[in-house]
Amino acid sequence: MTECKGVLKVRWTATEVAMLTEEWSNVCACPNAKSLKGDDLNQTIFERYNARCARTKQLRRSPLAVATQRVRMVNFARFVVNFNHAALTQGRTTWFDLSNEEQLRVEIPNEWRRQMTTFTQEMFNTFKRFILPMENAHGAKRKQIKKLRTKHKKASSQSSNSQKQRAFRLERQPCWTTREKVLLAQRWGDFMKHEQLTLKEFEGMTFDKSCTYLASSTRSAFSAWRKSRTLLSSWRFISAFNMQHQPGWFKLKETERELLITWTELPDDFDDIDLEVTMGTIPT
Repeated sequence: MTECKGVLKVRWTATEVAMLTEEWSNVCACPNAKSLKGDDLNQTIFERYNARCARTKQLRRSPLAVATQRVRMVNFARFVVNFNHAALTQGRTTWFDLSNEEQLRVEIPNEWRRQMTTFTQEMFNTFKRFILPMENAHGAKRKQIKKLRTKHKKASSQSSNSQKQRAFRLERQPCWTTREKVLLAQRWGDFMKHEQLTLKEFEGMTFDKSCTYLASSTRSAFSAWRKSRTLLSSWRFISAFNMQHQPGWFKLKETERELLITWTELPDDFDDIDLEVTMGTIPT
C-alpha cells in the first residue's frame, strides 16, 4: 500500500487565518527577517504559529498544513492586488467593495475561493505592507538562481553532478508507505529492547549515533528517528481515543472520527496510521 496519509483535513477558520497572518507578519517585520530563507523561514513561522495555538487552545496544524495555507493566502493576496489594479485602471469597483454575490461571480480557482470567507481587508493591508514584499523578494531571488543555472548549464560534468547531488538532497522526501512504517516500528521495538528504554525515555532522548539502528536503505537515521516520534505521538492519541470510544479508531469511518475527536489534543504531526502498523509492532 503506497497511499500517503496526512493530517485529517479541517477547513481553516477566520480566527486561525487571522492568527497565522499576525504571526507571519511579525516574522517579516523582525530586523533579521531578510536572513531567513526557505526552510528556516517556514520553520520560524510554523513555530510561532504553533506556540500561539498552544497558548490559545486552538487546533494545532502540521508544518505542511501551515505551509499549504500560506501558499493559498499569498496567491489570493496577489490576485486581489491584480484585481484592484485592473479595477482602478478601468474605473470599476475594487475587491473588498464588492458584495459577496459579486465576488462569487468572479472566476477564480476553487482553492483561492475558500479564502473569500476568511481573508479581510485588514489582512490584505497587512499582506501588502509586510508579507508580499518579502515573498516577492524571495521569488525574485529564485528567478535569478534559475537564470544562473540556465546560463551555466554547459559547465563541467563534475560541477553538474555536484549540483544534481545538492538538488537531490533538497528535494522533499517521498511519503512513508505503510510497509515502511511497519518495518520501522519493528526496528524501533528492537532498538528499545537493545537500549533498554521505556517509551517515556525514548520520547525524551535527543538524536545521537545510537539511532543509526533505525535507518533503512531508503531512509536516513535522522528521518527514521523523527518518524518514529511521530508514530509514537499518533499511537498515543489513537490509544487514548480508543479508551474513550467504542467502536474504536480503526473501525470508524473518517467522518465518524471527526465528530468524536478532541481537536485540541491532536498531535502537531499526527499520522493517520493503518492498523497493521500498530499490531504487535509499536513498542508498548
